[in-house]
Amino acid sequence: MTFALAILADEAAGAAAEVGSKQGGWPLLLFAVVTMPIVAFLAWRLVQRQERGDATLEAKLKADDERAERGRRGE
Repeated sequence: MTFALAILADEAAGAAAEVGSKQGGWPLLLFAVVTMPIVAFLAWRLVQRQERGDATLEAKLKADDERAERGRRGE
């Protein structure tokens, strides 16, 4: 899902750059610039929701945090 959103955002950016270089293409460019952060936010929320429910990922992150903490203390 996130990959599909990235492809759509990339295509919109390419179309906006092409049209934006022509005279009078500023509405599409403005639309692309305004909607990109919205799409990025929605993708971020989706990933956060998926990560929150993943117990295996949380265990790996906790183990990594503990390993990093031991490294900072010099153990």
